Amino acid sequence: MNKLIVLATYLLFLLSVSSCGVDDELELQRDYLYVEDHLTSGNCDKALSAMLSMKEQSGDATYYKLLASSYACKAGFTVTGFFANEIIKIVAGAEILSGLSSFTIAQEMTNIDSLDYYYITKAVDTLVYSGGVGPVTKNPSATLRIQTFGSYGAADINSLLMYLLFVKNGMNMAFYGNSDATGAKGAGTVGTNVCLYQYADMGDADLDSYVSSISGSMGVCDDTADEGSAELKNGDGSIKLDRACGLMTDFNNLIDVLSNLTIGNVSDADLVTLLSDVSTIQDAFTAGPVATYGLSNNLITVKNTDECVTEFTGSEEQVGFYMASFFETLHSR
Repeated sequence: MNKLIVLATYLLFLLSVSSCGVDDELELQRDYLYVEDHLTSGNCDKALSAMLSMKEQSGDATYYKLLASSYACKAGFTVTGFFANEIIKIVAGAEILSGLSSFTIAQEMTNIDSLDYYYITKAVDTLVYSGGVGPVTKNPSATLRIQTFGSYGAADINSLLMYLLFVKNGMNMAFYGNSDATGAKGAGTVGTNVCLYQYADMGDADLDSYVSSISGSMGVCDDTADEGSAELKNGDGSIKLDRACGLMTDFNNLIDVLSNLTIGNVSDADLVTLLSDVSTIQDAFTAGPVATYGLSNNLITVKNTDECVTEFTGSEEQVGFYMASFFETLHSR
C-alpha cells in the first residue's frame, strides 16, 4: 500500500511539472503574440518594454527576432517599409555603398548620437550575437547561428539581419561619407569631407602610395590630401579606431550573412551579383595590399568590434588600407 501511495504521489508530481511546462510555454507564446500585435500597430515602446521584461530565451530564434524588431521599430524601421521604399536603391558594382547611403533612414542620420542609429545598432547586435561567438576567433557568424537555431531559425534571423545591416551600412556611409540624398559621397550636409578618412594623417608611406594608386576608383576622394570625416578623427588627427572598426565589422558581417543565405534576386536588387562584386574586391584586396604590404588576413574576417580594436591598436594603417579599398571604392557615386 505504501508503495502505491508513493507511486501515485510521484505521478501527480510529474503531471504537475508537465503542466507547469505547458503553461510556461503557452504564456511565452501569448507574450510573443502581444509583442507582434504592438509591432504591427507601430507601438514600439510597448513592444520593446514587453521584450525587455522577458527572461532571455536562449536558442529561441523568435525571441531574438522580436527583440531586434522592437529595437528597429524604435528607429522607424519595418521590413514592409524596407521592401516598399529602400530595396530598389540597392545596386551592384562600384556604387553598392552609395546606393545604401541614399536610404531614407540613412539620410536622416546627421549626428553621431542619433537615436535611430543607436536603436539600429542595438537591433543588429541582438541578432549578430544571438548565436554566440566563436571560441577561438571570438567572432560571431552566420554559421554559428545555424548551429544554435537550426537551419530554419537561423534563416529567419539572418534574413532580418541582412536587411538591418543594409540599413546600418547605409547610415555609416551617409554620415561618415557625407552623402547626399542621391548617395553622392562628399555632397551631403553633415560635413565638408569627400573621403571617409584623411589617409595622409596616418603617416604611412605605403598607405599613401596605395591610396594614390587606386584614386581613380574612389570617386571624388582622389588622393591622400582629401579631407576625411571629423567624426573619425581624434584631436591629434589619429583615427578613432573603435568607430572605424565598427564600420569594418558592420560590412564584414553583411558579407558573411550574404555568403550564407540562399538569396537569389530580391525585388530589383540582384544580391547574387552584389555578393560576387564584393567577393571580387575581397580577392583583389587579399592578393594586392594584404600580400604586398604584409597586412593581416583578419581585416576581411573580423566581425567583432572589440576584437578588431584589440588586433589593430598600434597598426591603424591596416584599417586605412581596408577603408580605402572597400568604403571609398564601393561608395564611388
